[in-house]
Amino acid sequence: MCVVAMLLAGAPADSARAPARARGRAARSNTAGRPSSPEFTGRVFEDRNADGIQGPGEPGISGVWVRLNTVSAGTAIDSVQSDAAGDYALALPVNVLRDSVFELECVPAPGFYPEASSVQAAIAGRETSFGLAAFRRITLRAPNVLCLGAGDVAEKDWLGTRSERAHHDLDLIVGADASGTDQLSVWFNRFDANPLFEGLRDYSRTVPNAVLSMAVGQLAPARGSVPARAGVVIGTRHCAAGNFFTWITQNHPGSEGFLPSSYTMAFRTADHGDVQAMALGEASADGAAKLYVGTRSPGGTRGTIESWSREGGANPGFTPSHRCTSAGASAGELGEVTCLAFASFGEPRLQLVA
Repeated sequence: MCVVAMLLAGAPADSARAPARARGRAARSNTAGRPSSPEFTGRVFEDRNADGIQGPGEPGISGVWVRLNTVSAGTAIDSVQSDAAGDYALALPVNVLRDSVFELECVPAPGFYPEASSVQAAIAGRETSFGLAAFRRITLRAPNVLCLGAGDVAEKDWLGTRSERAHHDLDLIVGADASGTDQLSVWFNRFDANPLFEGLRDYSRTVPNAVLSMAVGQLAPARGSVPARAGVVIGTRHCAAGNFFTWITQNHPGSEGFLPSSYTMAFRTADHGDVQAMALGEASADGAAKLYVGTRSPGGTRGTIESWSREGGANPGFTPSHRCTSAGASAGELGEVTCLAFASFGEPRLQLVA
């Protein structure tokens, strides 16, 4: 048994707000030297209810750096740490043009993230406050964890038949070694309870071998009153049944969010290796969904990357479509593949990185 510890943002994934840049203009001053009183003041506080306003029970946070930046140059011209009450005060240095455009930037303290914008307009004489939210640490007990995934398996978190009120939160899926009967475990996200996840899993499933990798995404269309839900593709050590498997969440009344008691379909790569990496995405030229599978071939020094096209239907499978090579290398000349990801390199289409 091992312990999985994670830091989670306090808000659900679909309500997270990315920092946005705002601009303002500092008031002109005819003074020749540094102002006798600070021009830019405010407070850094713990925004526990995510409303952007400091209320009762939301203390200030000390030791947080706040910077005064020039928008045009993008450089910091002054900075200060918040005091014990979370307050800060900044003034323009004498060598800065006073009709420049400025902004205030808050650098979140360790363990915190900005609830709204970490950059705001710098307007002299107006208090500018920054609300930060604390990450929450959760501890789960799971056996010999080898990989993690997250997706909305659409557990029944709505009343009656009102499936349009589903929370659409991210549930946690854990893959483990082959030492027991619980190689695949699922924790339901209990938004907006605190904590979001219980210490013990909601259920587990047995897999033919150790779960080395997984990809989580919608594998089947929504049916009936159940909203679109995530399925799981898991990669394992090679065994008699195959080396990667699909699990599609059920949508029968009372079983929403639950993977079947056994895998939906089994597959095998051409090299009969261990599937150590997976990536699911829209990467083909015609826009069809593909699964990319990275392996460690028998012998331990080589590997392959295969792409599999997803088929339609209620329980869709995958058909092998291409064996990938690295730049300048032919199939079979790759080293063992330990990870796969999609990335943008300035082109419209995402590129596969191994």
